[in-house]
Amino acid sequence: MPRRDDWMHHPKLILPLAVPGLPGPLQLGRYNQTAAHAALGEHRHEGAIEICLLLRGRQTYVVNGCAYEMKGGDVFLTFPGEAHSTGARPQEKGVLYWLIVGLPRPGGALPGPGGAALAGALRNLPRRHFAGDWRLREHCDAIMRLQLGPPDSLRATAIWHHVTGFLLQVVGLARAGDVQRRSASLQSVLDHIDRHIDQPLPLPELAAKAGLSLPRFKARFKEEHGVPPGEYVMRARVARAQQLLRETNLPVTQVAYTLGFSSSQYFATVMKRYTRQSPGALRQRPG
Repeated sequence: MPRRDDWMHHPKLILPLAVPGLPGPLQLGRYNQTAAHAALGEHRHEGAIEICLLLRGRQTYVVNGCAYEMKGGDVFLTFPGEAHSTGARPQEKGVLYWLIVGLPRPGGALPGPGGAALAGALRNLPRRHFAGDWRLREHCDAIMRLQLGPPDSLRATAIWHHVTGFLLQVVGLARAGDVQRRSASLQSVLDHIDRHIDQPLPLPELAAKAGLSLPRFKARFKEEHGVPPGEYVMRARVARAQQLLRETNLPVTQVAYTLGFSSSQYFATVMKRYTRQSPGALRQRPG
């Protein structure tokens, strides 16, 4: 078990949580991945809702044949018994929390005042993918600190307090919001990146195009798109490289240099970091 002061840097933590009176499992997990991992296979949580909060990066989940593209700051959830996976896509680099909460049978209640109303609201959320906010992370961090800290007679009560706060916030955000957070000025930057992905794209130039100072541009971009602008550009180059490898006969080295990579070796390193595939394997893999 990692020390309390270093859990934020741990690559993956899964913490079963004990709360008296809960009708099913309670688990909080967190990963901090610096490279893509193998695809998440199809699975389900009988009798439990799973809520994912993506802090940084991108991730795709597939439910009932529909793909949901998450960006940093998004929430995605699955209802009890729903099969879900990442499809053929890897688990991408980034930071993500997930909370699994057992729900009572319809008409039953979660612990605490208003427990029946909260259980009903969770079963009937109007959307499964929407924008989150900073309070969700605060609750997750507090739960991690409590669970990894010294034993305390009030720990279970404090953990349920934060779980309840998290769930109430999720209900409010699902009812009120969606995932559209794009400003017109940053959309013009995205269009510029797409048109000039094979050219140098210095951040000061992109900030000027958005009409923002460089610090404000970086902050606004990450707020709206879940990743810093430099990583967004790299991801766009990786996506274009995948397209060129699959749809053209250009040599791998030429693809690398066309997209501004300094060497074919660095190109291969980046492609494996984001896709878990070498350029040669991507060329052979069906679209």
